[in-house]
Amino acid sequence: MQMDNIADLETGELSTPLLSPSRSIDPMQWNEEETLSYLSGSRFADLAPKFDKVDGKELCFLTERQIVGIVGGARGCVLFNEIKALRKAAELDSQRTLKKLKSKSLKTLAEPSDKQANQGNFPPLVYLPSLRFSIVMIFLITFVALALTVGSDTLTSVVGTDLETIIAYGSIPIISLLFTYFHIWAALYMTFFPLTYVGIGPQIPGTNVGFPLGWQGIIPFKAEKMARMAVKLMTEQLIDVKTEFSKIDVARVATEMDSVVLEKLQDVISSTFERHQKEVWDLLPDDVRDELVVKGSEAGPEVVKRIMAEVKEDILSVFDIEEFVVSFMTSNKSLLNKVFIRCGWDELCFIRDCGAILGGFFGLLQMLLWIPLHPEEKDPFMHPGWQSLSVFLGFGLIVGSATNWLALKIIFEPVEPINICGIYTLQGLFLKRQKEISSVYGKITATEVLSARNIIREMLHGPNSPTLKSLIRRHLEVGCDEFIGSTIRPLITAAIGDVVIKMRTEAVDTIMSSLDETMSVTENYLQEALDMEHTMSTRMGALPSAQFERLLHPVFEEDEWKLVVMGGVLGVVIGAVQAFFIN
Repeated sequence: MQMDNIADLETGELSTPLLSPSRSIDPMQWNEEETLSYLSGSRFADLAPKFDKVDGKELCFLTERQIVGIVGGARGCVLFNEIKALRKAAELDSQRTLKKLKSKSLKTLAEPSDKQANQGNFPPLVYLPSLRFSIVMIFLITFVALALTVGSDTLTSVVGTDLETIIAYGSIPIISLLFTYFHIWAALYMTFFPLTYVGIGPQIPGTNVGFPLGWQGIIPFKAEKMARMAVKLMTEQLIDVKTEFSKIDVARVATEMDSVVLEKLQDVISSTFERHQKEVWDLLPDDVRDELVVKGSEAGPEVVKRIMAEVKEDILSVFDIEEFVVSFMTSNKSLLNKVFIRCGWDELCFIRDCGAILGGFFGLLQMLLWIPLHPEEKDPFMHPGWQSLSVFLGFGLIVGSATNWLALKIIFEPVEPINICGIYTLQGLFLKRQKEISSVYGKITATEVLSARNIIREMLHGPNSPTLKSLIRRHLEVGCDEFIGSTIRPLITAAIGDVVIKMRTEAVDTIMSSLDETMSVTENYLQEALDMEHTMSTRMGALPSAQFERLLHPVFEEDEWKLVVMGGVLGVVIGAVQAFFIN
C-alpha cells in the first residue's frame, strides 16, 4: 500500500512524486538530505527550509501539535497525516514482505520437490522410474536377453519346446501388463479430459458421450454437480461464512485503506469544487482548503468502519458462497480438475502402476491356462480357432474390467481402518492420506477459489453487487452529509446554495466508480484475516473417515461402471489381436 503520489489540493493535479528511486519507502530511514528532498518535491516546498537539519526519524517523531506549531494552520495537519500515511505504508509493506518470505520458506519445506513440478498436471503415461526400479528392470531384461541368446539351447531343452513358442507364450503376460498399464491410464485421463466435448457427431443430451463417437471428461461434464458437492461440504462441515467474516477487524481495514482514502478524498474534494464552484474555490485561503481535506480524511475511516461493520453483519445478503463457487468452478473447469488431480495425485499414480502389476499377474494366469488349452496344430493365419478366441478374448475381458474394478476398490475401501494383528492397518489409500489431502484441498480452495481477491470481485460485480453498492452509497451519502454539515455548511453554504447537493452526488459517484481500486488495497489483510486455508485444512483433517471419503469418491462412484466397461472393451480388443496373431 505504497502512496507514490498525493493529489494537489489547490489544483487537483498530481504533485511531484514523493518517493524517488534513490529514497527509501520508509521515512524513518531518511537522512537529512532525503527529508529535504521529500519536502522540496511536494506541495510543501515552501516549508522545506523550516525542516533543515531534520532527518526522517526526527520528522516521524514530531507530534501533530509540534508540526502545526512549526507550519501553522491546517497545512500542518495535512503534512502530519501524509507522514503518518507514508509510515503506515512502509510498515505494512515490510510486514507483507516478511510474510511472503516465511510463506515461501514453509511451502518449500512442506512440499516434496518431485511433486512441485507435477501436482496439478495429470500423471504422465511415460515417466522416469526410481533408481531401484530401473536397476531391477535392467537386471531382468539382461537376464531374459541372455537366456534367449547365449542360453537358448539350455532353455529349449528345459522347457521342451522351440524358442519361437517360448517367446510367443512369454509375450502373453508382458502384453497383458503393458496393455493394462495403458488402458487404465487412458481411462483415468478420460475422467478429466477433454474439458469440452470432442467427437464425430453431436453430443447426446444429458451425457458426456457423442454419436457415433465423442467424449467429454467426466468431471468437466459434471462440473456444476461437482461444484455444488464441494460447496455443500464447505458450508455444512468446514466453514460458516458469517463466522469467517466476523474475524475481520473493521479498524484494521480502515487503517489499510488510510492512504488510498486520503489520496482519493484530496482528489474528490478539490476536483469537485473546481468543476462546480471554481470561483469560490479560488477565493478560499490555503488553510481553509487544507482544513476541508483534513476534516474529510478524519471522517473517511469512520465511514469505512461503518460500511465494513454492516457488511460483516449482513454478509449473506451481499455474498452468496454457493452460487459464487458453482459459477466460478463451472467457468474454470481446468481448476476443478486441478483440485481433484492434486488431491488424488498419489492415488491416480497408484491405480496406473498397480493396475499394470495386476495385469501382469492375470497375464501369467492366462499363459498357464493357454499351455494346456492351445490347439495341437497352429491356427491358420488370421483364422483363430475356438481355443484362441475363448482364452484371449475371455481373459482380455476379465483383465480389462477386473483390474480397473480392483484398483478403485483399493483406493477407497475399507473406509474405516482395520487393524490386522497389530502389524498392518488396512484402509483405503485415499483415506490414509487424509491429513495431506486436507492440506492440499484447503490451500487450493483458499488461494484460487475463495481468495480475498475473488470474494471482493464477486461482491462488487456478482449478482448480489447491487445490494452491496446500495449499502456503500448509503453510508457515503451519510458521511458526506455529516462532512457538509460540520465543515462546509458553516463556511460556504450561503455562497453556493443548492449546488452542495449536486456536489455531494458527484463526489459519491466518483468514489463508487473506483471501488475496485479502493478495495484492492485490503486484499492481503482480508486473506490473512479470513485464513480460509487453515480453517478448511484443519477441519477437513478432523472429519470422520466416512465423511472424508465422500470428498473425492463421489466423482468416480457414479461412473465407476464406465471405467470398468471401458477396460473390458479394450481388453477384448487386445485379446482379439493376440488371438489372431499369437498362434
